[in-house]
Amino acid sequence: MLEQTIAHIIQFTEIIEGYDFDEAATKQFVVLPILRALGWDDGNLDTLEVFPEQKAGNGSVDYALQLNEKPLVFLECKRWRVKIDTDESQKQIARYVFQNGIDLAVLTNGKLWDFYLSYKTHVPWKERKFCSIDLENQREAVSDFEKYLSKSNVIEGRAKAAAESVVQPRVEPIGIQNWDTNRPYPPRYYRLPILNALVELGGSAPADDVLARVYLLVKERLRQIDESTKPEVTGEPLHWKYQTDVMQKRLVEASLITGDSPQGTWEITEKGREYLKTR
Repeated sequence: MLEQTIAHIIQFTEIIEGYDFDEAATKQFVVLPILRALGWDDGNLDTLEVFPEQKAGNGSVDYALQLNEKPLVFLECKRWRVKIDTDESQKQIARYVFQNGIDLAVLTNGKLWDFYLSYKTHVPWKERKFCSIDLENQREAVSDFEKYLSKSNVIEGRAKAAAESVVQPRVEPIGIQNWDTNRPYPPRYYRLPILNALVELGGSAPADDVLARVYLLVKERLRQIDESTKPEVTGEPLHWKYQTDVMQKRLVEASLITGDSPQGTWEITEKGREYLKTR
C-alpha cells in the first residue's frame, strides 16, 4: 500500500505544483495518505493516534503520533517543496521536541522528509538528522519510511533503536570509552553537552535549567558512580553535577561561555557557537 501511495503522489506531481499546494493541501493529499499507508489511523477517536495541532510549549506541532495519548513522534509540515533545511525550520521542530521530551521528530514539505533523533549525547542538532527521504527515490523511500515511521516500528521501539544506530557513531571521541568504572567521568565529558544545552535553550538560561538539559543529554551514558556522591561527604553534589560545574568555569576561561552574565545564568558566546560547528 505504501509503495502505491508514493507512486500515486509522484504521478500527480505536476498537478500538485500547478495548484502550488499550501501547507493544508500538502497535509491532506500527501502527508496523511503516507501516514495511513504506514499503519496510522488518523480517524480513530478511540486512540487519537494521529493528533493534529498538538500543543508544544508556546506553540503547536502539526501532528503528534501517539500511543495511549502519549506522543512518540512530532511531525511538522510545510508547504510543498518549500526548503526545510533552514535554521528557522530546524529550530522550530527542535524547540517543540525539547520542550516536550519527544525522541523522534520529522520535518517535511511533502516531497522531502527529514528525520531527527532529539536526545543524543555530544551531538549538535543538525547532526541528529539520521535520515532524509525524497519521494522521487521511491524504493528507498518505502524502505526508510517503514523502518523509521511505520506504526509498529515506532510503538515497539525499533524506529528509535534504528535511529540511534545511525547517530551513535557521530558522538565525539572524548577519550573515555574505556574509562575506569570506579571513577566518575571527568569535566571534559560535559563540554559539548553544556554548549549544546545552551543552544537548545536559546543561548542563555538559569544554571538549573542548563543542568536539567545537560542531564537529558548525558543520562543514557552515566554510570552509577556519576549519579552518586562521595559517601564520606555530606551535602556534596552528585559527581556529574560537580564535574559539569567545573567544566562551566573552564568554558568561561576559554571564552566559550560569557563571564559577565547575571548571577546564576549561563550564556554561550559567539566563539562557543563557532566551536560547536567544528565538532
